[in-house]
Amino acid sequence: MKRSILLLLALFCLLWAGPCSAQFYTVTEAELTELDTIFSALEQNNNQLLMGLEKSQTDLKTAQILLGKYRQDLETLRERLTLLENKLRLKGIELVEARSLLDAANRSFEEYAKDTKKTMHRIKRQRNTAWVVVGGVLVLAAAK
Repeated sequence: MKRSILLLLALFCLLWAGPCSAQFYTVTEAELTELDTIFSALEQNNNQLLMGLEKSQTDLKTAQILLGKYRQDLETLRERLTLLENKLRLKGIELVEARSLLDAANRSFEEYAKDTKKTMHRIKRQRNTAWVVVGGVLVLAAAK
């Protein structure tokens, strides 16, 4: 009974709307199967795209985490580089000072070596002169 009332009501609505309101299309079983196949393929494709999107989002989050870590590592390495450059600069200054001190020590040593050589020649001369004097005194003493 309800069904026949609904059918009559639907028929009345269709007739009242008139022939200009809507056209009826008929779909064959083959067309309906084809549409169902297309819909299934689209749904499968959509699911694959959603899975790909989820994987891409996961990969993006992982890449962002790695990027943050690499930025921290880069900052740490930059700080270490600055520290090492400062140490290198200080060691360079120390090296220049050490070379200067070494040069001064070498000059002092060379001057000391010259003075020592002069002193040795003077002592040798004095010794030889003393031997000549002693030899002359001995010759004079022997001659008397």
